[in-house]
Amino acid sequence: MICIGCPMGCELEIYITGDKIKVSGQLCGKGREHGVAETLNPVRNIATTVRAGGRILSVKSSRPVPKH
Repeated sequence: MICIGCPMGCELEIYITGDKIKVSGQLCGKGREHGVAETLNPVRNIATTVRAGGRILSVKSSRPVPKH
């Protein structure tokens, strides 16, 4: 998995054993946090455009939504 927690883009390796999650490959503290979050509960922000009243408007979700 590529980490997007910071601009370095580290290649993370995630190992799941029972109830333990091991993350390796991160170069900063955000890597582990990102790897665990993406493994347990992946979420995404949604942004798009909509046509309303003859205009095109940009819209974005107010909070991240579950990926599934």
